[in-house]
Amino acid sequence: RIGTAISIPLPRATGGDGALTYRLTPDLPSGLTFDATTRVLSGTPLEVLTETTYTLTATDEDGDAAMLTFTLAVVAADLTPSFGDSTVTARYRIGTAISITLPRATGGDGALTYGLTPDLPSGLTFDAATRVLSGTPLEVMAETTYTLTATDEDGDTAMLIFALSVASDSRPSFGDSTVTAQRYVIGASVSLTLPEATGGDGSLAYILLPFLPNGLQFDSATRTISGTPSKALPATEYTFSAVDADSDAAMLTFTFEVYRPTADIDGNGRVNFDDFLAFVGKFGTSRGDAEYDARYDLDSDGAIGFSDFLIFANSFGTGG
Repeated sequence: RIGTAISIPLPRATGGDGALTYRLTPDLPSGLTFDATTRVLSGTPLEVLTETTYTLTATDEDGDAAMLTFTLAVVAADLTPSFGDSTVTARYRIGTAISITLPRATGGDGALTYGLTPDLPSGLTFDAATRVLSGTPLEVMAETTYTLTATDEDGDTAMLIFALSVASDSRPSFGDSTVTAQRYVIGASVSLTLPEATGGDGSLAYILLPFLPNGLQFDSATRTISGTPSKALPATEYTFSAVDADSDAAMLTFTFEVYRPTADIDGNGRVNFDDFLAFVGKFGTSRGDAEYDARYDLDSDGAIGFSDFLIFANSFGTGG
């Protein structure tokens, strides 16, 4: 091959009269020489030579000669395939169909053939002709080292090593958790911890939408709504989401309301005896009781008690 140094002693002749002299014909390609004294063909060929017949002649002192013929060829430099800077990311999930074309190697002598080792997990196949890795993985596989090999016609190879894994598709869930309708009084302190989700892939991020009214904030790390609302908010549907590392989500919805307390229970514009009778009927109940009604919980503390009675009494006879 071009660029490959050689040193080949050619055969010695026997017999003849006196000393033998050696000659090699025709001329050698650039970079090669023949030493007639040692019969060594050596050097580093610098040009391609198609297969050519050479004759080694041994001549004795009275001109008798012996000839040996052989063929000599110089082929192009040995080209080796390469994947260059190619990389592969192969992280998949059970039940998710994939089709990825692995990198093509360049260079080498002649056509390249491809192979992938070790065996793929159940559900995945590799097409060596198209270099396509495809299918739907059916089993979990921890991160495993795979080797993509490109081999040229004279056996030179290039290798691309990458990690392949198949993970379970775990989705977050709130299970049986629910959030009841939330109703708070303007100016009253709020502290509400929303449920924790389980499952999912990787860590969970919590999101609450839409934005809370002035004075309230949501801490996604503790899942807590806290603060003191300073502005009324009509009953509004909120969505509480838990999102895992691969964007699967679990959601809970609930209503959230901030109101200005009023003792005008029946909404007729006056706090009167009818309101008082209704209030007395709910007195002593707490959130969770079947008889509990948030309209009568004037301080929104979860119980209809003496502080609510004081609010009601201060409003009696007024417009609420």
